[in-house]
Amino acid sequence: MECPKTHDPGKILLQSVDRLPDWLKNEADNLAYISRWLRAEREPLIYGDEVEGLSPTELYTKVIAEKH
Repeated sequence: MECPKTHDPGKILLQSVDRLPDWLKNEADNLAYISRWLRAEREPLIYGDEVEGLSPTELYTKVIAEKH
């Protein structure tokens, strides 16, 4: 299977769930959720908030990073 280049592979994982071992099938929904969350966080982690003029380090403090 060729895996497409994407920042959110969760959809692909769910589409291919029948090909996974049972132990991983049980985690597929959770992994897809985590993938979506990470995708949503990726852009501001790299670029910051351009509208507000905040850098990534201004958006994500050490306390926030340690919580996640």
